[in-house]
Amino acid sequence: MGIILKMKDEQIEIKCSYDYWLKFKIDIIKATVKYIEELLILKKTIFNDDLNYIINLYYIQAGNGEPMFSINKFINNMRLEHVDTLIYFGLGGVYSLLNKTDCDGYYSVGNSLDILHTLKKIRYDFPNNDYIPFLDQLISFFNISYEKQKMVNIY
Repeated sequence: MGIILKMKDEQIEIKCSYDYWLKFKIDIIKATVKYIEELLILKKTIFNDDLNYIINLYYIQAGNGEPMFSINKFINNMRLEHVDTLIYFGLGGVYSLLNKTDCDGYYSVGNSLDILHTLKKIRYDFPNNDYIPFLDQLISFFNISYEKQKMVNIY
């Protein structure tokens, strides 16, 4: 059993185990945090406090001694202004992707576009190169969703 992402009337679908999906989503957070850290080094913005909050939220969650990083705690502790900051930097897709149930739900066409932009931005910051082929499949998948204006169902 696992997760399936599928568009109506399209043959393409993404499948993986729940365990693989969970570990992949954790690496999405790690890659996003690394991207933000690099962004903070390159330039100072009015969003520095919000960006630092997101980074600190990750390190607090990652360092709390739990065997598995809690994605739900990370997402639930993010306030609206932090989501807006992610959107401003083209990273809003991380929130769209992670803030969904793994067994029932959907990504809107707008979610697909946000996820597509985010995955392209963080691709080179992924901590585990083994996920790159799967990441590239997702980039292609969400690109098709956006181009064909198709909602993605989560099964």
